[in-house]
Amino acid sequence: MFQKDGPSTIELLKQSLSSTQEGYNLLASKFDNTPFRSDRLVLTEITQQIKKYAPYNLALDVCCGTGAGIETIYPFIKQSITGVDYSREMLKQAQKNLRQKISKNYPNIKLIQKDIFKLNIKNKFDLAVCFGAYGHIDKKNQKKFLDNINNALKSGGYFIFNLTDDLPWYCPKFIILKGFDIVMKIRNFLIKPEFIMYYMDFTASRLKTIIKSDLKWKLIDIIKLKKSGSIYNPSDCLVVLKKVNNDEKS
Repeated sequence: MFQKDGPSTIELLKQSLSSTQEGYNLLASKFDNTPFRSDRLVLTEITQQIKKYAPYNLALDVCCGTGAGIETIYPFIKQSITGVDYSREMLKQAQKNLRQKISKNYPNIKLIQKDIFKLNIKNKFDLAVCFGAYGHIDKKNQKKFLDNINNALKSGGYFIFNLTDDLPWYCPKFIILKGFDIVMKIRNFLIKPEFIMYYMDFTASRLKTIIKSDLKWKLIDIIKLKKSGSIYNPSDCLVVLKKVNNDEKS
């Protein structure tokens, strides 16, 4: 499950009793040695979809963590990538990783510590991505999350991100993930500050419900991934949204 350089049980327990932000600050230096990191095979498959709409001039990686998403998209970005994350330590680890893996031949990369719900960027990016962070977007903030991404995109820009697909209630994966969500909600009721991580609150059907009457988005596709994520990072579908051009709204 965890590599030898991954966190100990005590370290994971300490993280689970912290806030979302502080939990990732504690985990950051060992995060890439856990199954919580985005699966490389899943990212490879996602790359094929990103390639369909490339190239892009400016890109935004939301909840960029230690930089796995930035590594995935940089071959398709002409000018620059901005990575945003709430955790300062995850960003420090991302900086270390990207220095080692991305040469001067690739676009400029800027890393910003910011709460995504307070992101205030207007009409800047051609592409936004978010890989493996949907569990941190609780139901009451999902519409705001999508609105903030929409605001940051240029007209006609794409938002590509992964989610958990809808699962039948009798499916073992559903039972495990739903059980985890219940435990986390009990934990967050009893212990403050909260650690937001709910795998089954932001599914493909939930997304469709949110954007159904939203004239700002066009749903381009929901692709079933051939390689589903692990139970620790269980995304199994990829969503492609497009910010609607002004002339498409009329």
